[in-house]
Amino acid sequence: MPPSPPDPSPLPSLPLEYRNPVLAGRDPSPRRPVDAAAEVVRWLFPIYIFIILIGFFLLRADSVMPAGNHLTHDRAVFQAVNAATLTGFQLSIHPTEYFTPGKVILLCLIIAGTLFSLIVGGLAVKRILRLEWSDWRLVSAAIMLEIFVLIAGMFGGGGNTGLLEGAFQSAAAFANCGLYIGVPPSAASAYTHLFLIPLSVLGGLGLTVILEIGDTLTRRRPLALLSIHARRVLTMTAGLYLIGMAMGVLLQLLDMNALGLHKDESYFHALGRLWPLILSNASITSLNARSAGLNILPIYGLPRSMTFFTMLLMFIGASPAGTGGGLKTTTLHQLLSAPRRALRALPFLPSSDPLRPAGPPSPLARPFGIAATWLGLYLGALLLFQMLLLRAAPQVPGDRMLFITVSALSNVGLSHDILSMTGASLYLLAAAMFFGRITPLLILWWMADSTKDADVAVG
Repeated sequence: MPPSPPDPSPLPSLPLEYRNPVLAGRDPSPRRPVDAAAEVVRWLFPIYIFIILIGFFLLRADSVMPAGNHLTHDRAVFQAVNAATLTGFQLSIHPTEYFTPGKVILLCLIIAGTLFSLIVGGLAVKRILRLEWSDWRLVSAAIMLEIFVLIAGMFGGGGNTGLLEGAFQSAAAFANCGLYIGVPPSAASAYTHLFLIPLSVLGGLGLTVILEIGDTLTRRRPLALLSIHARRVLTMTAGLYLIGMAMGVLLQLLDMNALGLHKDESYFHALGRLWPLILSNASITSLNARSAGLNILPIYGLPRSMTFFTMLLMFIGASPAGTGGGLKTTTLHQLLSAPRRALRALPFLPSSDPLRPAGPPSPLARPFGIAATWLGLYLGALLLFQMLLLRAAPQVPGDRMLFITVSALSNVGLSHDILSMTGASLYLLAAAMFFGRITPLLILWWMADSTKDADVAVG
C-alpha cells in the first residue's frame, strides 16, 4: 500500500476543528463584499474629532475676540464641541461679540457637524432598512440640503441684519443647534414659527425620511410605499408634539401664578388674558425641547413642573440619521411596543429577507435589545456626568444641574440661564455633548452590521 501524501494544511499539529479554514485555504463561507462607504465612514469619525481640534485652536486665535478677551482653554474647548455637536448652549461670552472670523469658524463647525450626522447616520439607516438608493445619493442630498438652508437663510429675511447672520441662524436651526449671532429668534415672530422651527423639525426627521418624503412629493414613490421606519418617525413626531403641547397647556393651567396671575384677578379672567401665551409656550416647548434648543423662551419663566416635563422631552429627542439628539423617537417606540407584543403573546414574524436564518418567530426582536442597550448607556452616562458635575460645581442646585446634564447628553443646549461655569465643569459638559453625538451613530452602525431584518432603525 503506497504511503499517504503529507497533509498540506499549514497547521498540521492542530486538530481539524481548531484550524483556521481561511489559513488552510479551505474557507467554506462566501466572502463578504467590501463596503466602500463603510470604510469611508470609519475615517469620518477621526476626521470629525480632528475638525473639533482645529476649531479649538482657531477659536484661540487673536482674530476671534477683541484684545484682552481671548477665550480661555476651557471655553475654547467647550465652544468648539458646543458647535460641532450641534448643541448650542449659551455662554456669558456670546458669539455675537466675536469678530467675523470667529463667527465664520462657528458656522463652519455647525456645518461640519450637520454633514457628519446626516451622512454617517443616513448611510447606516440605509443599510439597516435595505433601501435601494445609492450611497452617493445620500451624500449629495445632505450637501444639497445644507446649501439650500444656507441660501434660504441669507435671503430669507427674518429681521437679521446681514447675510452671515441669516445663514448662521438658518444653519443652526436646521442643525438643531441653539447658537445664533445678531438678533435672537423671537417667540412673537412669524419668521420663527414659519421658518426656523420647521427647519429644526425637518433636520430632526433624519436624512432617509427626508428623501422618502421628497420622493413622495415628486411622485417618484407612492405614499403607500413609505417605509415602516418613515411611518414610525412621522407618527411619533406628530404624536409627541400633540402630547407635549397638551401637557404643556395643562401644566401651565395648574400654575398660573408663574405666568403672571394678579393677586386681585380671577382665574378665568387671567385665563382669557393669558390663553394665547399659554398656547404659544406649549407649542414652542413641545417642538423646541426635543432637540432644537433655540433661544426662544426663557426656561426660568416657565412653571417649575413644566421644566421637569421639558427634561422628559429632551430625553426623548429627535429621530435617527438627523441633526437632533436624545434617545430618539424610534428607540422609544421599540421600548414601548416590544414588551407590549410580548405581554400579548404576539410574536415578531420572520421577515421575508433571505439573509435571515430560518427559525421560529421570537417574542422580542433584536432591535428591542439594541434599544434597551442604548437606553442603559444613556442612563449610565446621565448618572455618571450628573455626579461628576455636582462635584465640580457644587454651587449649582441639583435640579438645575440635572436639567443641564440631560440637555448636554441630548445635544439640546437649553438651560435656565446663561452658563457661567469654568474649568472642569466645562470639560465635563463638553464630554457629555460629545458622548451624546457620537454614541447614537455608533449604535446605528452596530445595528447595520448585526441586524439584517429590521424595519425600524434605532439609535
